Amino acid sequence: MVTSDWINLIAAILVGGGTLFLGIMAWRNIRQTRSIQKSEKRERLLNEIIDWATEVADIGFEESIISLPDARDGSVDQYDMQKMILSKLSSVYSKCKAIESRSTYISFISQKFDKELHKYVSDVYFKIDNLEKLLAKSIEEDKGISIPHGDELIKVKTSAHKLIEEATKIKIRDIG
Repeated sequence: MVTSDWINLIAAILVGGGTLFLGIMAWRNIRQTRSIQKSEKRERLLNEIIDWATEVADIGFEESIISLPDARDGSVDQYDMQKMILSKLSSVYSKCKAIESRSTYISFISQKFDKELHKYVSDVYFKIDNLEKLLAKSIEEDKGISIPHGDELIKVKTSAHKLIEEATKIKIRDIG
């Protein structure tokens, strides 16, 4: 072999090695980008679950329902009191219906995480559905004289807060 052949061979090896190195670096960069995108997607989905649970917690305890004036003290007559209560119940019912539209989606995406998170989502979903049925029955029967759903509202709020805590734990675990 002539010297120029050796130089060409060494140059070809160096170019091939450089190309191989650049290929490996590009592959690592693509993997790293995919990993970042995957963790960002997980965080975005967790944020959606937390946002939904926050909405649920907002309806879970209607201060305005619990703080209605007492008709027994004579400041409000019975008919006006019933109208106020039915109005508040209808408002909470409407909020439940609005949240219900996202509930199926949230339930589906929660399955992509651990079973514990899905269990909490299912619990909130069940309690919203239960509250919605109770409210619909009260409104339909026009029995807004008392608030039989105060305990149910508190259960919904408590479950939503537990869900937020669990989703936050997952976010913290993913960060660390």
